[in-house]
Amino acid sequence: GVFLLSGNSTVEDNNILNIPTLAVWTSSNYNVVQNNYIDRGRIAMGPASHNKILNNTILNNNIAGAIEMMIGDASHKNDYNIVRGNHIKNSASKGIELYTTASTVSPTGNIISGNIIENTTSAAIYVRGTGVKNNQLINNTIIGGSPAQIIVDRTDGSPSGNSFDGNKLVGGYFYILSNDNSYNKNESPGADFGFFLQDARRNVFSNNKIIDASSAGFRMYLTAAGAFMDY
Repeated sequence: GVFLLSGNSTVEDNNILNIPTLAVWTSSNYNVVQNNYIDRGRIAMGPASHNKILNNTILNNNIAGAIEMMIGDASHKNDYNIVRGNHIKNSASKGIELYTTASTVSPTGNIISGNIIENTTSAAIYVRGTGVKNNQLINNTIIGGSPAQIIVDRTDGSPSGNSFDGNKLVGGYFYILSNDNSYNKNESPGADFGFFLQDARRNVFSNNKIIDASSAGFRMYLTAAGAFMDY
């Protein structure tokens, strides 16, 4: 695959086939990865800032996230990246991951927008970690796959201050275990729920559309387990 240790590079219009680990890995800043066709591979960023991952097609990935933005230690950053217009299909794991396992690092200012994600066996979009703050996840379309299509998890601490706007989850729902995020103008047709909340507090929900939910529009557990309320 392609490993970017130096910045200001462009990787575009390539066919990258049968590299099941990393088709493209950027560990530097101000790179553009666009218009590539990847079959059985994935794109990873970290540590990396101000990169653009645009209009790539990623099929049949079978390791971790098809696009992974991850920080595991306190000495690096993963900020102000743009992941837009990519098509991810038939990933045997997650679609797009944004997370940190280092509580002192705050991946911030990242934009994940306009992506189409189909038939992932795990979450289509997965956000995790205390430091994940003030990112935008907007206008993504998710079709099929795992019913918990967008997971906002508190493993390694609760993400906060992130906005989830205008996303369409076809046949799936938001699974929320974190605090202090906003959810606006999202749409969930034909799932068990629109939003499934578990010990999640001070979130803001506005102008969302939930259609034909078989169990409830909102299912809220007040603690990590125990009694719940349906709305």
